[in-house]
Amino acid sequence: ATLALVLGVSVYFVSTILSRQTFGAIGKRYVEYADHINESAEHLLELVSDVLELSHAESGELELARAACDARNEAEEVVNSVGVQALRGGVRIKLEAASGLPAI
Repeated sequence: ATLALVLGVSVYFVSTILSRQTFGAIGKRYVEYADHINESAEHLLELVSDVLELSHAESGELELARAACDARNEAEEVVNSVGVQALRGGVRIKLEAASGLPAI
């Protein structure tokens, strides 16, 4: 988990620097790549955090609580994170959900 955390943080910072064009302008295409890398790095950090939380839960060190979840937002994140790879494979992912859905 430590190595994944270090890699995730490193990739996150580098992609943030690129997408904000901190050291100079880069092409729009590369900004989009950097944004995608940044989102993937955030996802990796969330996964590492989830694994750490699971290990705490399994050892009895974590108390769980129910929390509301915006299902549409979660589905949009999934589509955004896998959409580019799906297109490369010839698959188009489209999210169809009614607006104003209640939190679950």
